[in-house]
Amino acid sequence: MINPILCILTIGSCFLTGVHSQETPPPAPDSREQLRVLMERYEEHRRNQSPEYARSKGDSRNAGRLRTTGIQAEQQRLQANTDFLQRLESIPNQ
Repeated sequence: MINPILCILTIGSCFLTGVHSQETPPPAPDSREQLRVLMERYEEHRRNQSPEYARSKGDSRNAGRLRTTGIQAEQQRLQANTDFLQRLESIPNQ
């Protein structure tokens, strides 16, 4: 008799160790899922970079901080925004 719990544990361990990926790669997330994840990351980044913006959205995690200013901070924000834009452009249109 086959033990169903043992089967589940065996299959689960294959997924955790990546055995299944040697046969067929896991499916890529669809464009909508990629966009949703990217937008969540961008929103979190924006709230971390601008505590004032975060507070306007009801997020008080960084309430004791102000937005970092200066050339280096602006360059970092520009680079981060460029990276987000490149990731957005890499998502295929469906």
